[in-house]
Amino acid sequence: RMKKIFLIALAFAALSGVKAQNEGFSIAPKIGMNVSKVSDMSFSDVKAKSLADFNIGLTGQYRFENSFALETGIIYSRQGVKFKEEGEKLNIKLGYINVPVLAKYYIVKGLNVFAGPELGFCVSKKSNFDEIEEGLKDAIKGFSLAASVGAGYEFDCGLLLQMNYNIGLTKINKGGDEKNRNNVFQVSAGWRFL
Repeated sequence: RMKKIFLIALAFAALSGVKAQNEGFSIAPKIGMNVSKVSDMSFSDVKAKSLADFNIGLTGQYRFENSFALETGIIYSRQGVKFKEEGEKLNIKLGYINVPVLAKYYIVKGLNVFAGPELGFCVSKKSNFDEIEEGLKDAIKGFSLAASVGAGYEFDCGLLLQMNYNIGLTKINKGGDEKNRNNVFQVSAGWRFL
């Protein structure tokens, strides 16, 4: 009987230690891949296709308890579109500094889901055609807003994996009737430092 009580007490102590270790502030550098598209965009009647590129940044998380956390960060994300017709390719690459503000819920152990707004600041506008690149300077807004939803898993060693979808809420074009919005699927990996 005493052995059982001792083992139960030891188990509670271990669980308390895990909870204490998880709570508080931590940072996580991360890197990943984007698959992005701009809605309602066409060029010479050719519809836009998805563009694959990368994202990299640093996030900070505050975990209030064993199941809830808030996360923010600064992420450089290169996104945009591509067009292809009769062997010719046109790429439009927009570089954003994104600032997500996410509410995160841990379902069980390291498995989590999250959602929240993401502020986007356009810092570069590139194209493989000079005349298109020149036009982008006046055509694309400097700010955009998106809603981010996703899921991730954090291993005990600190490795984290996540995937999310950012849904554009504001149009990125300055004029015209088109509602060009960023829509980006992301997968990323990082390492959390307590």
